[in-house]
Amino acid sequence: MKSKEMKSFESRMFDAQKTLQLGDSAMPIVHFNDALTLAKEADKLVKPPCEWSYDEDTCSWDASCGGKQLFGEGDIKENHYTFCPYCGGQIEETKHVSD
Repeated sequence: MKSKEMKSFESRMFDAQKTLQLGDSAMPIVHFNDALTLAKEADKLVKPPCEWSYDEDTCSWDASCGGKQLFGEGDIKENHYTFCPYCGGQIEETKHVSD
């Protein structure tokens, strides 16, 4: 049985393919944006997000995939990290850890 997200993704992908098959050389830019959205959603289905939490004891970030990242300066955003370098999942920052 397919998930609701997968059915929605397949439906939008079919609509995008149908639009591309029309061969309209003046295809509106909105279709390009739809393709980017579809690609991002497809990636989420393949790779789950990776939760990162700051560990104050070690001054580093712990990733839910098991990775650990230490930045010389700044945090995740200041170092332009969007995807986890260990698992490839999109980084989601969670609460700080202080054990």
